[in-house]
Amino acid sequence: YDIYKTRPKDINTQKYTEKSFFSFFQDGFLVARTNPKALLFFPFIFHQFLDFEINYIIPFLILIITYVILDFLFLISYAILDHKFVVWINSYPIFLWLALEPIVGLIDSKIASIINLDTLSSIGIGETVYFVFIWVFIFLAYGTTPLVSSLNTKNELNKLNYFIKFGRNVSILLGLVSFLFLYLSSDYLISTFEPTNKIKALSSDYLIFRCVGLPFYLVNMHSTAVLRGLKVAKITFYSALIVSAFNIVFSLFFGLFLGFGAAGIGFASSFAFFCASIYSTVVL
Repeated sequence: YDIYKTRPKDINTQKYTEKSFFSFFQDGFLVARTNPKALLFFPFIFHQFLDFEINYIIPFLILIITYVILDFLFLISYAILDHKFVVWINSYPIFLWLALEPIVGLIDSKIASIINLDTLSSIGIGETVYFVFIWVFIFLAYGTTPLVSSLNTKNELNKLNYFIKFGRNVSILLGLVSFLFLYLSSDYLISTFEPTNKIKALSSDYLIFRCVGLPFYLVNMHSTAVLRGLKVAKITFYSALIVSAFNIVFSLFFGLFLGFGAAGIGFASSFAFFCASIYSTVVL
């Protein structure tokens, strides 16, 4: 019916024809009325619940009303579940990413405790300083995704491509500035915890080597936020898996097996984000 009513479109015109609100109900009515399922369902099912030797009007009305209510509830349930499913598809990678990060931190702490208690203490201080600082940049991810989604919906591809490149460059710049700031202020920030000189030195090594990866951390955050705006949210989860797996493996390798201790664990995190940033950037 819609194809029959469709008229050829002038490709030179900029006008767009949209279906009216009423036309959706019209389409639904036509689909329902021409569906052979109704012709089979009602004659072969309903009559089994009716006694035609008595007044069957009221039982028939009860059956019809019950059917309409149940059908309406099922269709509304489909719509609600579909909406929830779309939201879940776009949100579960972020949830898993946020869940994996503290788990990896606990594993790093376990590896540090195997080395010695001083290393464990230094990791605790260094991670506290690091996470308090980087959470300042979370707004970049939360602001990027809706903006990309809006540009993509409006099909403003030039602005979208410009924003992707601009955001990547800003991420690198912010990462380098952040590394420089933490490199210069690491001793002061760590000293606020009043550690021993040995733990202070280990914490400083861990923090500096981990902050080497800040540009890669922010580039990965930007790329995954853009991909979520483009409805490719699963890359956030894959990226988190890459970071987690590489972080654990290389923490064991550099920190424990090669004996670099806290510095090795910090470098493992930077290397993990380097690998993840390459993956998400290539996908983007």
